[in-house]
Amino acid sequence: MVKNGGNVVSYFCTPEGQLLHAVGGPVSGEKLLAEARWARDLALDMQNKSRQSKAEFVRKAHENASRRGQTHSWQDSNRSSQAHVHRLLSQYAYMPMSKVEMKLFRSLSGEKFESNRSEICNASEAFAQAEKRNRPILLVLRSNDQMTHSRSRWQQPSRNASVLNDYKVKRLLKKFEVASFPKIQLVAFSNLKQLEGWEQLAPQAGSGWRSQHTYLVVCPSGKILTQVYPGRPSDFIGQLSSALQLWKEESAKKSIGLVSSKAGPTQP
Repeated sequence: MVKNGGNVVSYFCTPEGQLLHAVGGPVSGEKLLAEARWARDLALDMQNKSRQSKAEFVRKAHENASRRGQTHSWQDSNRSSQAHVHRLLSQYAYMPMSKVEMKLFRSLSGEKFESNRSEICNASEAFAQAEKRNRPILLVLRSNDQMTHSRSRWQQPSRNASVLNDYKVKRLLKKFEVASFPKIQLVAFSNLKQLEGWEQLAPQAGSGWRSQHTYLVVCPSGKILTQVYPGRPSDFIGQLSSALQLWKEESAKKSIGLVSSKAGPTQP
């Protein structure tokens, strides 16, 4: 499993949704298989027990595993040891996932559990509209989950507000579809839209990736055309104009490709 944003927690449950085990973070296939076998053996051993006995059985299994240091539930020993993970899971033994998922995700991944997917759905819609209207997208990846602005007032995130409210900038932005969502939801967005060349964004940004907004001009296909940096209005206008030129060149390539694919065989 490759971490390309956000984080991941894998849960092992009964068919009824009762929690048996969990694995925090992206881990190797071998480690995930070891955890799966541990959870499977646990499920088989408790088959003939009552509901109350099953909960107690699972709790004791995690307590015993925490003392023996069994399995590999967390890959970063600096944050949380294997023993700590089992002690944590013993507190939620055999509980319904719906009641413990948010707490466990925060504890096992170290990141906020985000259940609201409205912003990435709106962004996906913006990509679809850009495809229909043949225009690029200005995508604002926010450094944190600030209050969502309506699509008509997207231009006022806390940073660079004076630049984005400049009337010349606003007029130029009418040539773009605009979308915005928190960076932490980028991995979820990648489930809705195929993204080309995005895996290098975070490494290239370095330590500033989480602390700063990122402004991208993107094709409806998901290909990044360029990254822009709002500063003075005149500078930002220049960057947006250059991005539009890149979009025109990209569109021309696409048009040429369509014409070539439709052309019939040449006559001798």
